[in-house]
Amino acid sequence: MERLVDTKMTLFSHLVNKPSYSINSDHIRIYPQMPNKQIKHYIKIASRRESQIIIQLKPSTHSKKFIEISGIITLSPNTSHIILTPNDNQTIHLIQAKHIHHLRLA
Repeated sequence: MERLVDTKMTLFSHLVNKPSYSINSDHIRIYPQMPNKQIKHYIKIASRRESQIIIQLKPSTHSKKFIEISGIITLSPNTSHIILTPNDNQTIHLIQAKHIHHLRLA
């Protein structure tokens, strides 16, 4: 009897291998690191005004490249997470301020 191997991709492996929102760091301008106080200040202002912003995330253990995502942010009422809703409303990103490298108006 032969054992069959399931070749389905898990959600995690799909996100790591093929992120649809990532932009190659060769094609984006890497901005300088913003201080944490400044990031938190701009997050509060952008969430109050419901402004369209672009967030540049720090490289992580899963991706060694800088990633940029854009959308409108709201603050989570129960946690310290930032909720970023892109224009297409298909993916909602939960981000912590400590993972943000730079943010700017879109």
